[in-house]
Amino acid sequence: MFVRSISVLLCVLGLAVSSAFELGSVSGAVKDAVSDASLGGVEVKVPLWPVDEDRRMRATLPAGLKLGAMRMTDDWVYTYTTTDGQGTYSLDLPLIAGAADYDVEFSAPQLNYNPITMHNVDVRANEQTIVEELAYIDRSIGGPGVLSGLAKHAQTGRGEPGVLLHFRKGLRVHDGPVIGSVVSGTDGSWSIVLDAGSYTMQGSKDGFVTDYRNVISLGRNPVLNQDISLTPIPPPGETRIVLTWGLHPRDLDSHLTGPLPGSSERFRVYFNARGSKVTYPFSDLDVDDTSSYGPETTTITRQAAGVYRFAVHHFSGEGLMSNSGAKVTVTHAGSYREFHIPPRMPGTVWTVFELNGNSIVPINTITNNQIQ
Repeated sequence: MFVRSISVLLCVLGLAVSSAFELGSVSGAVKDAVSDASLGGVEVKVPLWPVDEDRRMRATLPAGLKLGAMRMTDDWVYTYTTTDGQGTYSLDLPLIAGAADYDVEFSAPQLNYNPITMHNVDVRANEQTIVEELAYIDRSIGGPGVLSGLAKHAQTGRGEPGVLLHFRKGLRVHDGPVIGSVVSGTDGSWSIVLDAGSYTMQGSKDGFVTDYRNVISLGRNPVLNQDISLTPIPPPGETRIVLTWGLHPRDLDSHLTGPLPGSSERFRVYFNARGSKVTYPFSDLDVDDTSSYGPETTTITRQAAGVYRFAVHHFSGEGLMSNSGAKVTVTHAGSYREFHIPPRMPGTVWTVFELNGNSIVPINTITNNQIQ
């Protein structure tokens, strides 16, 4: 794991790293995979460094840098917390060199759940990383089960044939042994039988950006609509923003605002003003979805100077938008970022991020404010 190797290396070399330490955080929520009920009392912990490096690592932490509860387990020092009554959690994490990949470990034996780890959680300095909600599978669920869904073309919303889907055991597992594979059919549909458990599905096809999502098998209870949306690789200078979500609420809408040269006003691209790729604002809504899941895709073909802002509006349908499992991906200037909606928060507007030049700045607030 990146954060472990860097921490140990700096200590062994005896480097002064206190000025390089910064804080980031990881947060999310946990629910039961079958009932969708929020799960309180789940322990969430993150390994920081080996026990034999603990004294030195603590000595290098700046005086003002505060971490949460810590303990030593299995030769590692962990920071940990417990999910609250809404199933939510948050942990502050020390960072070196501005970013690190952490593993986040979950356990609740008293609630009849087996331990599970979410891998490759990208935490950045002075940012809150919100991860997808954990659908926790009760240990009584077993046996083979059917998983199915659609592989979709992000710019059309239609099923995409010929997408190769690989499945790996565990959450956010991007490499290692593949335990099952399937290719999407002519209508983009796919189906596979896997033992009950949590898996990472990788979707890939020539000419498209490879994407990943967590999926589950619940034994004899089929799990449907585990869709994945792939976006064509954008040409140089183009930015692609893709919104996906779950069954409820039914209709979430993408909104992109940006600068109008020579004016203090801002343009807005959304379902009622879909913009244009070839004339100003050189941004458009490629596809608008009104019946759950998405994708809704926004493309910027020519970026102007100034701040662009992307937000999601709960237009219609029951349920809190923050419980929708909404995810936004951004492909820009050869880089890829993903954002997950903050869980268990009231409000109808999720302001996701700002784009200024090549800088993508997370905002991640949910309010009832007008979109700006």
